[in-house]
Amino acid sequence: MADSLETKTISPSHGPARPRLALRIGITGARSLDARRLDDLREKLREVLDQARRDLLSLSKEKAVAAFYASGDRNQPAPPLLSLLSPLARGADRLAAEAALDLGYALHVPMPFTQQDYEKDFKGTVESKEPYAPRLTTTEDLDQFRALLARAGDAWLSLDGTRREQNRAYESVGRFVVRHSDLLIAIWDGDREGGGLGGTAEIVAYAASAGVPVWWIHATEKCDPLWIDDIQDLRDPLPPTTPCNAALRSHLEKQIRLPAAARHRHGVYGKLARLRQEKLVSPEAAYYTEWSRPPRGIWTAYPIRCAGPRGTIRPRHRPPAR
Repeated sequence: MADSLETKTISPSHGPARPRLALRIGITGARSLDARRLDDLREKLREVLDQARRDLLSLSKEKAVAAFYASGDRNQPAPPLLSLLSPLARGADRLAAEAALDLGYALHVPMPFTQQDYEKDFKGTVESKEPYAPRLTTTEDLDQFRALLARAGDAWLSLDGTRREQNRAYESVGRFVVRHSDLLIAIWDGDREGGGLGGTAEIVAYAASAGVPVWWIHATEKCDPLWIDDIQDLRDPLPPTTPCNAALRSHLEKQIRLPAAARHRHGVYGKLARLRQEKLVSPEAAYYTEWSRPPRGIWTAYPIRCAGPRGTIRPRHRPPAR
């Protein structure tokens, strides 16, 4: 077992297979965005995605972290998997997808309906009553969606939503994004009453109540992003005490660094046996440094002793009557 968190590099020839370090970020937000705000929103999206990427790479190089994740060539930690979940609706979903792809993220696309049915949502903005909406024809709207979907490759999924319960389908895909994300980015105007079922406000509240932190970028006002850690941050909003960058770093550290628990040392013999061991031990570190049991030797004595004449373990009690 590991004496401390600072363990030696583990050989891949023994012990359980190690996982690949990964981070999944989801996006929710308005379909209708002010064209005058698009450049600022792109910059803020790029900021959070790049911050998450750099923090994850930094953590993956720590000795106590790298020892317990899958290795690449020459026993070096494999690059972390970065992915963005986006339904690719017009507006926030596509802005985030473009920024993530530029930074090397993989794109995963859940859709509320089949692709053929979902494409009926994309009718452009030429006839829109919103004065500052970006001008898009129906063809341009569809081309944007299909081009981004093609870049996702096979990483897409159609949920079983129907047009009879359209808002319920949008809610389902929004909640799907939350449940499969380590962090949710929300481009939102802060209106907790608008949007209805499946709207941004409802999805942000769902994430906050489910324990998924939200990086909130205001959709209409030029201000610093806010970090929503739980539902109380939505009920009683207070001025932020911790910058979003620091809150994100702290969140990733809690998720990735190995947990440690105090090692018990009962009695004199227990203390003597653990004199050279550290006071803290990581259960995960112990798991990934555990050697598998040899197939031969004294390890086979106990199961042989327990086995009956026919090679089966004898029951202690008679089976119950029929």
